[in-house]
Amino acid sequence: MGSDLTKAIEAIGLSDKASKAYLACLDLGEATVQQIAERARLKRTSVYYVIDELIRSGAIVKTRRNRKIYYVAENP
Repeated sequence: MGSDLTKAIEAIGLSDKASKAYLACLDLGEATVQQIAERARLKRTSVYYVIDELIRSGAIVKTRRNRKIYYVAENP
């Protein structure tokens, strides 16, 4: 992980699980909770919890397409 990205994540103050989910979402682009969980190697239920933390911090945004919810990471 690049030092600039590490500094940006630390500045936001994300938890370890939220950081993993954010990086997974950043890597995937637009993703569902299941996709984020698989990429971050976290339980899907944990990702639902940290998604709220990520949205509150402004790290990701929620979007809806074809009745499905997707999450998009904002650039650090």
